[in-house]
Amino acid sequence: MKLIKFDTLYPLEYINKKISESQSIIDKMNFNQYHQWLVDLRMNYSDFYTYNLNEYGWEAEEFFLNDDLYIEKCGKHYFGLFYHFIKIFHRFRNMLSYISVPFKERIIEKHIKTRNPDVLFIREQVHVRSSFWERYKKDKLIVARIDCSIPKNWSPLSFELIYTNIPSYLEFFKSNNVPVKSNSNGFEERLLPEIKKEAKIYDVSYVGGLGEYFGFADKTLTFERLIEKFENRQNFNWWGFKTGESFGQKFPNLAETYKGSTGGIEMFDIYACSKIVVNDYGTGFGGIAVNQRIFEVLGTGTLLITRESESLKGWENYLVTYKDVDDCASKIQYYLIHEEEREKIAKAGQAFVLENYSYFKLIGKLSEELQEAHKSKFSK
Repeated sequence: MKLIKFDTLYPLEYINKKISESQSIIDKMNFNQYHQWLVDLRMNYSDFYTYNLNEYGWEAEEFFLNDDLYIEKCGKHYFGLFYHFIKIFHRFRNMLSYISVPFKERIIEKHIKTRNPDVLFIREQVHVRSSFWERYKKDKLIVARIDCSIPKNWSPLSFELIYTNIPSYLEFFKSNNVPVKSNSNGFEERLLPEIKKEAKIYDVSYVGGLGEYFGFADKTLTFERLIEKFENRQNFNWWGFKTGESFGQKFPNLAETYKGSTGGIEMFDIYACSKIVVNDYGTGFGGIAVNQRIFEVLGTGTLLITRESESLKGWENYLVTYKDVDDCASKIQYYLIHEEEREKIAKAGQAFVLENYSYFKLIGKLSEELQEAHKSKFSK
């Protein structure tokens, strides 16, 4: 069976920085070469789903929705010398129409028509209206995965099966008779030989977005106050992106310890080179521990200190939880001193994730479910 997974690259600030650093090389790449270059960055889910689906006998591939250069190279791949003419004609047609259709959708249509997959798998798409996918329901299974806030122009009714890792979403979709299944985040074992094996040069690290955005506000304030507990504030290091024009004024400690944007394999290198990585969930889903960072940090073999959550019961031997800022600071201080105990928990956490949450194992279950859903739909 064939599948295309439509996904996004995140954060774009980091992607654009990497493109800028390799611009002269990228300019010479064709679509397929550039596609592989993006996959090799190991951003977000990279090819973790599709690679493992292929291991289970699928013909699966990625398609990235939010990189303009990627879309342009794809368009030139299909339309060649006529690309710019077709783009101009499309813009002119939009001017004469009541509804403006993004040119990106024209390119996606061409890609789907050429590849002719059995399943369209759309993960947390925020750049294409969900109604766009409905046109393919006649001969394809349309599946979504969502672990973020509901995107604009997104409706569960556009999809025939939804995957999520958020309990409140599971309950909501089930109560509204929307087919839904649970699908956990995981860790990709292929990353282990790619991650730099260097000394633990960072005491405490955090990688992720912080700022005034409503989903970040609580954890941003937590980390701002946490830094105040350090005798040497430079023991805390964070990478990611900042939101809010007055970030530096409202969060001076975080502004002082900010190291810039990062992502992909470089983010995993930071985790591996850290003694401790801290984590919080914000207010988005009621403090439920579902974020991808948990699995990424544990998978690299580094101690994770994360806010306590009902969903982490039974994980006590694999990570450390905190109740509030003072509790977090106290545990950081303890585990920085007690290296042997710290590394014992970190190794146990890594073994636990590799055993229970490797993408190969998770995707094996997903593969069976997708085949069953496809068979059920088209055998009627």
